[in-house]
Amino acid sequence: MLKAALSLTTLFFAAAQAQAIDVNKAIDTALSNSHELKSAHYETLSAREGKTIADAGFLPHVSLGGQHIFAEHWMELELLFAGADVIVPSIQPYTDVGIQANWEVFSGFETINQSAAARANADAALHSEKRAEERLRANVRSLFFKALGTQVLVDVADQNMKTLEGHLQDVNARVRSGVSTRFDTLRVEVQLDEARTEKLAAEAQVAVARAKLYDALGIGDDGGRLDGELPTDFSKYDTSKLKIENLQREDRVAQALRVTEAERMARASMAHWMPKISVFGSHEYYNNYNHAIWEDDEHYKTQSIFGVRFAWNLFDGGADVAAQRKAAYNELIANEKLKQFDQDVPAEFEESRRRFEYDIINFKAKQSSVKKAEEAVRLARGGLRAGTRTNTEVLDAVVDLNRAKAAQVKSQVDAIDALGVLELTLGRSL
Repeated sequence: MLKAALSLTTLFFAAAQAQAIDVNKAIDTALSNSHELKSAHYETLSAREGKTIADAGFLPHVSLGGQHIFAEHWMELELLFAGADVIVPSIQPYTDVGIQANWEVFSGFETINQSAAARANADAALHSEKRAEERLRANVRSLFFKALGTQVLVDVADQNMKTLEGHLQDVNARVRSGVSTRFDTLRVEVQLDEARTEKLAAEAQVAVARAKLYDALGIGDDGGRLDGELPTDFSKYDTSKLKIENLQREDRVAQALRVTEAERMARASMAHWMPKISVFGSHEYYNNYNHAIWEDDEHYKTQSIFGVRFAWNLFDGGADVAAQRKAAYNELIANEKLKQFDQDVPAEFEESRRRFEYDIINFKAKQSSVKKAEEAVRLARGGLRAGTRTNTEVLDAVVDLNRAKAAQVKSQVDAIDALGVLELTLGRSL
């Protein structure tokens, strides 16, 4: 008794935990849990920090430093003093603390180009993140309605089985009364076996579809009900007005920005042909008299310097030239990827548009087939009552109706999936 009560409690608790989920909640859940989307977001944040790093080249760099010497053995300086050689130790401060500043005022336009490249990279990362979100939305929507559609297919298969089981009982009764033959019984039993197989296949499709859906959501399947209905109104989608010139692809924008980034980095790589000029200065507080650190006397002195530094790397073993060639190749690669993208888009657009158009037409045809099958069932049942139709003909009409309903559901799911592919191709919602 106690075990039964515990089992009922467990089942009740599990049922309470399993909540219905609709397509909007599914999309929101996936957006919150997607590792791919989080990774894309972190790439955007990382790229923004890269821009900050590049922009830091425009500003002076200031540092604070110091040292204290505990033991020393100085280099000796040999000086000629009053006609005699005098050896004195090299003068070094025992304690030294100071502030240094350096401002590169001309870098051969390297800093300007690196900053522009970093800005393009940050913008490209943001557009790539938006594209990742679009793909996730379309994928989850498609998976949700596929899972929902498989549930409907199970219901249709179950209804088909119930119809055949009821019909088998009627046929067996007719056989016992001598109205029907064993042939009629065998025929219904064969159809019932096929219906059982179709139901098992439909249940397997439900399990697979839900597994894929909850994997995309990033959570475990709690067995909750999928709430909603398959869309039936596709008349609002007018594909005839779609033009390839009106595409708004975030991934295309991102790739164009990658080209800009590569161009700017190629320009930055040529900075080694020009000298670099910087302004520097420092102010130091030092003690070269004794080892005291905090002694409050006049042993601490100050020194300041200010100047301009000029540097021009004339030879580094060919590293700068190789870096310039590498940047040029990267620019060519980015351009080729953009050209390949533009080359593939027309075929992708045409394929997705025509597939969606076909799936809409196919769905409408399946809707018409369902209506015709329903009418056929009505006429068959009326004919059976009038004695002009047989029970087998009624059965065939009902089976055809259930198969037509299943075909309609599959066509609906195909149309929804094709809509997502077309919207991704366009880069916007229809």
